[in-house]
Amino acid sequence: MYSPERRLLGISTVFWLVRSSPFWVLPILTANVIEIVSAPAVHPIRSLWWNAAWGTVFIGQHLVTHSWHYHTLSRAVRRVEARLRLAVCRQLHLLSISYHKHAHGGALQAKVMQDVENIGLTLRELYSNGLYALCTVLITLAVVACRVPVFVPILLLATPAAAGLHHCLRERLGEAIHRYRRASETLSIHLRGMLDMIPVTRAHAVEEDELARAERHVRKVEEAGLLLDRQYGGGNAAAWVVFAEFGLLGLVLTAWLSYRRILPLTPGDVVLIGGYFAVLTNVLAGFLNMLSVAARGLESLQSLDEVLACSDLEVHGGKTRLLEVRGAFLFQNVFFTYPGQRTCRPALTDFSLRVDPGEKVGIVGASGAGKSTLLGLLLGFHVPTHGCFQLDGTDLRTVDLTSFRRQIAVVSQETLLFAGTVRENILHGIRDVSEAQLLAAMRDANAAEFIARLPQGLDTFLGERGAMLSGGERQRLAIARALIRSPRVLILDEATSALDVESEALVQEALNRLMLGRTTFIVAHRLSSLRRAEKIVVLKAGQLVELGSLTDLLSRPDGEFSRLQAHVFECVDRFRTTSPPHPLGSHQWPMDQQEIAADMHL
Repeated sequence: MYSPERRLLGISTVFWLVRSSPFWVLPILTANVIEIVSAPAVHPIRSLWWNAAWGTVFIGQHLVTHSWHYHTLSRAVRRVEARLRLAVCRQLHLLSISYHKHAHGGALQAKVMQDVENIGLTLRELYSNGLYALCTVLITLAVVACRVPVFVPILLLATPAAAGLHHCLRERLGEAIHRYRRASETLSIHLRGMLDMIPVTRAHAVEEDELARAERHVRKVEEAGLLLDRQYGGGNAAAWVVFAEFGLLGLVLTAWLSYRRILPLTPGDVVLIGGYFAVLTNVLAGFLNMLSVAARGLESLQSLDEVLACSDLEVHGGKTRLLEVRGAFLFQNVFFTYPGQRTCRPALTDFSLRVDPGEKVGIVGASGAGKSTLLGLLLGFHVPTHGCFQLDGTDLRTVDLTSFRRQIAVVSQETLLFAGTVRENILHGIRDVSEAQLLAAMRDANAAEFIARLPQGLDTFLGERGAMLSGGERQRLAIARALIRSPRVLILDEATSALDVESEALVQEALNRLMLGRTTFIVAHRLSSLRRAEKIVVLKAGQLVELGSLTDLLSRPDGEFSRLQAHVFECVDRFRTTSPPHPLGSHQWPMDQQEIAADMHL
């Protein structure tokens, strides 16, 4: 990902070399000044001024070159961060639905934001300080080799000392960083759920319980952070002590050799070698201090690797692209078992069904009967474990599902809207739509009237999940979104179950327009939603136990569909005998069982 930024990085390196030159030149100028002061008869006073002038130039240029270096490096790093975030987002869209069912949104969000930021900080730190450390070691060795070659082996002793410290600190610091990241991800998951649940929490007056749960997660992050800080602080202290002692040893050894006349060292040589010892040891200590940053970056890389290297992908390459969908479906002896499912019972067992183009099919069954699994197969989220599933005579395994899904629309019980304008939510992913087509979709969805009442109409910004709209208004926006796509296949998943009577009437009217001429699958628990179905599939424990029209199923008193109906009637009768009078009068209660069933859940 850094390959396109080689030019910027090259320019940044040049600026960095010039910007860092004072750190390597000042010890030489200091040694020259000491030589001038210690032997004034040999060195004229103008030498002092020349050294001062060079020092001023080298120090002054730092102001400009550091800014240019930082700017060019920052552009390169930020571009790579953007590429990395987009790569993760792209991979998340390619990963299978089963992956997303087991993944936590808060943890994935932390990967995209925090982990990418950590990697950028690590690369920035390693580039600047790592390059500085390497250049300083090489320049120090070169200068000392020219002035006092005998000290080169002594300077090299710092390398095994740094390696030993690195080995001692790396494992413990890595474990502490891993623990801190896991605790932070868990907190992110909890916070996301807490924010989603605030209305429910407030309604039930359980704020203190939620705060107690949040405090437990925050305390775990605090404990993991304290452990990380202890490891980091202890490592920094150990590195500083070791290398400060090494620097002091170098200075004392140089002075002793000069004092005893063992080596012909001038005062300038003593200052030069002592200064470079100090620079070298500070660099190595700083390099070890980068261990925490590097370990954090590597941990973030491993975190992103959990997404980027995941093989649970939807693969569309080389498959048949559908230019047109008629909407004919055929299930033949289909079995499906969820991966990793603990029980041996398949979620769908020996399921066979033929659906003709334009046909309306109702799907009913108790909780856990297999309705969601069947919808997952229809959308291509799941692949049959055994059996054959065909679309328009083509096995769905061989179809590029993106070309198929572009001709599907889904209207579910929980309408998903994002933080954007009304227009953006309706046109989600659709381009080249005229204003007339948009307005027609709004009218057919019974949404034009309430959209016109919004402050900015179509350009009104909706809050997160469309919180400023009522349930019925959100559903009508979802229907307008479906209409604008002009789909050939329609899936209605409890589309009216959570609405009041007035909203349901408007939504049902819009749905009737939407279903015209389209193959439609209706998952519903209300008879009112199933009346337009030409046949109804009744599921029980993953098996198709009944199939027929609404009239046929109601005429079978011992059938599963009738049993579900009888259960509804029993619940309604119990409700009517035990509940207080309706606030608007007794005439408001539905008296006919057919009306009751139309208004209640099976």
